[in-house]
Amino acid sequence: MDTSVIVITRDELPYLRDTLVVLGQTLGDEAGEYIVVDDGSQDGTKEWLAGIDAVRLIHHTEKKGWMSSLNEGINIAHGKHILVLRGGDADAPYYVDATESRIRGG
Repeated sequence: MDTSVIVITRDELPYLRDTLVVLGQTLGDEAGEYIVVDDGSQDGTKEWLAGIDAVRLIHHTEKKGWMSSLNEGINIAHGKHILVLRGGDADAPYYVDATESRIRGG
């Protein structure tokens, strides 16, 4: 699946961890790339993500808003398809399955 997964977050570190773990378990290496746009978090998100090589990070020093964050993520994405999630998206496996099914024509 040639997909860029863009996760937009702001002060959601505990939930972001869960979301990225679930994405890793669900997609593994099938995702072309993982992009996290941190919209000015003050909860250690930037520092935590700095230790994850598989994630491309865009960090805002102050809040720019969801649409600006989305546009920045899309602008650096290389995938043929884009999946957008929020940092605390508990339904990530559902969205991944539904997206993959549509991409593959199911």
